[in-house]
Amino acid sequence: MNGQPTSTDVVAWALALGATAAGVVLAIRQVPAVQRWMFARKKPWACDICMGFWSTGFAACVLAVSRFDPSLLLVAGPAYPVTLWLLRKLQEPTRPPRLPPLEPHA
Repeated sequence: MNGQPTSTDVVAWALALGATAAGVVLAIRQVPAVQRWMFARKKPWACDICMGFWSTGFAACVLAVSRFDPSLLLVAGPAYPVTLWLLRKLQEPTRPPRLPPLEPHA
């Protein structure tokens, strides 16, 4: 890109960056030490907002440096909600457990 990114560039990079950051968060959380911190509810490891923020920011920095275009740092803003949305969708159960039927009280 030369100069300021176009709106199409921002949308495309935001989607790609958001998906990458969400994948990085899920991959990091598979490391046994990180899983222990997660189950102990230690921040930032157990917090989707924190992990999404830091991974999106880091991925935006890597993107800007690798493409030699500092204006790509602007993509981190719109990529962050994409990251949070993907994290929520990838972690919620696809089939919630069935609840037993309600029985009337006597």
